[in-house]
Amino acid sequence: MIFNSLPLALVILGAVILTLAGTGLTGISRLRTTNTNGNYSRWSNRNNIPYYMDSSFTAAETAMIQQAISVIQGALPASCVNFVQTSSTNSIYKIKFTPLTAAGGLQTYCYSYPGKYLYDEKYATDRGQVVSLARGASGCLTSYCQILKYLAIILGKRNEHQRGDRDGYITVSGTLTQPSAYTKYRLGDAYWSLFAYDYCSITHNKPTDFGNPAFTLTASAVVSAIPNLCTLSLTDCKLISMLYGCDSSLCKQPSCAVQAAQAATTVAATTPAVTTTPAATTTAPPPCPDFCQATTVIDEGALLLDGKQYLFSGTCYQVLSAANKVLALPTSATQIHGLFPTATDGFVIQGPIDMIWRDDTVVHVQTQGKQYACTTTTCTPETLIPKSEGVFETYDGTTYVPAYTIDGAGSTTYTNIGNPADNYLVANAMATLVTPLTTWTAAWATPTPGTVLVIGQSTPASPTPLLASLNVVPGLGLVGTAEPAMYC
Repeated sequence: MIFNSLPLALVILGAVILTLAGTGLTGISRLRTTNTNGNYSRWSNRNNIPYYMDSSFTAAETAMIQQAISVIQGALPASCVNFVQTSSTNSIYKIKFTPLTAAGGLQTYCYSYPGKYLYDEKYATDRGQVVSLARGASGCLTSYCQILKYLAIILGKRNEHQRGDRDGYITVSGTLTQPSAYTKYRLGDAYWSLFAYDYCSITHNKPTDFGNPAFTLTASAVVSAIPNLCTLSLTDCKLISMLYGCDSSLCKQPSCAVQAAQAATTVAATTPAVTTTPAATTTAPPPCPDFCQATTVIDEGALLLDGKQYLFSGTCYQVLSAANKVLALPTSATQIHGLFPTATDGFVIQGPIDMIWRDDTVVHVQTQGKQYACTTTTCTPETLIPKSEGVFETYDGTTYVPAYTIDGAGSTTYTNIGNPADNYLVANAMATLVTPLTTWTAAWATPTPGTVLVIGQSTPASPTPLLASLNVVPGLGLVGTAEPAMYC
């Protein structure tokens, strides 16, 4: 991973490069904001935080970013902040979400300034403050959960693991691949004493970020591991609410101990936070999205060993009917937790699902940097294969065979696993149809021999996910026979 030379503090996958002009508190109230660096401020109109999307994003990526925006707005008190999409030509100073470098190449890491960058607002000619959302293994476009971190940062939240008092809560390794990722803040950068250390902050790095491990938890830690969450923590919500003048008492997230326990699915009865927090909040998982909304990103689809077809989004799933439809209600979606058996190493699969495919007796699941081979009774760790947009199988009436891998963007090729030189163009699969799906986000075999279902988007201007049924034709790959349709 390469870090370019940058002029001012950037939050980069948890790193802050400190080459700041001043370190005073600049008169900012330390009780209103986590950010004490005078180069940055909150966005002046919390009801209209303007942003635009780089046209280089695929339709699936654009929908994923919009889903993250919806989730963070919903995790804060009602009407606390509101992101408003605008055009790149609007002269107002705005956030620019992009996967590209300033030179137009693909960015290799994600970053955001911590709040509105006042110098850029005053002098920049392009009127767009970059939030870099990169693709690939070192990027953050695997799921909306990763994007949430950079939305919290652009609102003004600083990284939790870089607090000046963090040594009392985590022990940082002396052999980091990127030491600046763990540089401690000074009081001129951020104020951290208002709330207790938050292991559940969406801005907290994981032990696998820039080390193996990059840090360990101290004996006094209130959690056993840094949880993988797809929402704000209680402290995240309170700090951002206070920063924007919202009522922080309306933040209803459970405590970190409870959130971590929910994520691990092992809430201990003796944990004080469980006994002192109302049951309605200790047991409620993150809400599932309405799978029929155009902004809901379908991460994956699969035919599981029970013979049912599933769609996955974030930490939730829905089952497709025989007519390839789901109910257009959020309440019909279910948390992934419990769908798969507990793994032999104790891991519980709860999403997001990065890739999933099957053979006759095993379903292979890639999630949260791990990969498991799951039967109906257990899941066993297996070697992690390189991440792509997906792997899908074919069925000849007798055997399910993992057959193809889809390129990382889901928009160019799908490749025969057994013969990597055997590539097919995504565009050719439905070239004869009026509305071909030019970007694929999910694909899987059906119980009907020779039939594969694909979910994707037709054009960036039409982000609504559609489902298409394709036939396997020897020598030609997949061929579409009917127009794609909504699966609701």
